[in-house]
Amino acid sequence: ATETARSSEQAEGANLVRTQASEVCMMNDRYMGGEQMPIEIDGKTYYGCCAGCQARLEHDEETRYAIDPVSGARVDKATAIIGRDEKNRVYYFENIENYASYHRR
Repeated sequence: ATETARSSEQAEGANLVRTQASEVCMMNDRYMGGEQMPIEIDGKTYYGCCAGCQARLEHDEETRYAIDPVSGARVDKATAIIGRDEKNRVYYFENIENYASYHRR
């Protein structure tokens, strides 16, 4: 959680680019620039860049969630609105309003 908070602070004021979930490694929380491996868990689709990420996402439920940097709410990565900053770090939002609010900072 500390790393997520630190990343959010670093991105303050950064313009975000709305990003497709399929182009994100949800284990590393990084934009990968291309289609990632779909991982089906409980009827939802997560994405990872390798078999190691797939195993962690499947077996560690906490890796499937992030904290919305605007509301502080716990967000399921499979259903989140995703934005990336200029360093390809990704941020997960519970709704488009929070994404838009953060994007304007």
